Amino acid sequence: MITAASETTAVTVNTVLTMLGIYPDIQEKVYQELVSVLPLIEKDPTLEDISRLDYLDRVIKETLRLYPAVPITLRYADEDINCDPYVFPAGSNLIIPIVLLHKDPDVWPEPEKFDPDRFLPDEVAKRHRCSYIPFSFGARNCIGFRYGMMSVTAMLATILRRFKVQTPDLKSLKDIEWEYLIILKPKYSRFLFEKRTC
Repeated sequence: MITAASETTAVTVNTVLTMLGIYPDIQEKVYQELVSVLPLIEKDPTLEDISRLDYLDRVIKETLRLYPAVPITLRYADEDINCDPYVFPAGSNLIIPIVLLHKDPDVWPEPEKFDPDRFLPDEVAKRHRCSYIPFSFGARNCIGFRYGMMSVTAMLATILRRFKVQTPDLKSLKDIEWEYLIILKPKYSRFLFEKRTC
């Protein structure tokens, strides 16, 4: 559990930094939010601070929508499941492609576009609760998802409050090459960090 949590957290932080390097305007919005919540650069974020980072939270969620650290989940059907016109018989092993669910154009207009505002409360209310499941869903979902989100937010807040991030080799999402293993991660990441002075 600790290994899986460490790997998914590291991959998520890496992927969010990649998104922010590709989208400097979104990175600037994150930075402005951080400056308002954490005006002192040497102050580390508290739990209360993390709960006030709404825009950063939306950026993380949109990153996990496009590139969930765990791209599939597995389930076992202990009874017949009727999905008209198909029936999955009891005893079936099911693969749920999270990465494809998150790009369904019937649910996510312009599914390949990076848009953190998809996670504004009014937008979230329009969607089925199972249309976004980066931590799976139900009784077998990730038991550490709250801690994972909290730790990713704290790490990103600490980094982004102190540094501007650039991805010199990546100018668009199409430039990223992915490894689809148990974990979905970029094959290659190179960042330039520019220290912020205030």
